[in-house]
Amino acid sequence: MNLFSMLKARAAEAKPIRVGQIGCGRIAQGHDMPSVLHAGLADYVAVCDLDSRRAADGRELVAKFYREKEQPAPRVEVYGDYRELLANRDIDAVVGEVLRDRVERCLIERHHRRGADHPRAPGEDGVDDLVRVDRRPREG
Repeated sequence: MNLFSMLKARAAEAKPIRVGQIGCGRIAQGHDMPSVLHAGLADYVAVCDLDSRRAADGRELVAKFYREKEQPAPRVEVYGDYRELLANRDIDAVVGEVLRDRVERCLIERHHRRGADHPRAPGEDGVDDLVRVDRRPREG
């Protein structure tokens, strides 16, 4: 099921998708996270940043959003390593400005749904390898 189909199905069931945020810096807190939250189709259930203060700020941004709406906030796990976040099977999709090379490869290998604000072109460094990984036969 692609991400759009999942969003439609979950919206019909009043079940938002569960999102993890990789990278909780300025762009994430100023653009990505507010956009996801205000769309009303997804709940953040995990945030990740190498800087523990930024990760805590990301969790607080989610909590503040729900406080202001006077709604209960989902439990948000905090990670310092993106691989730990990706190992969380409760996450349906991942958002982040740092979705490059190693992170993208890990997303592909773990069959996570992914999208990119700035798609990369064939021939760009590392892209051809990611395409080969994505085209491998899948188990299950």
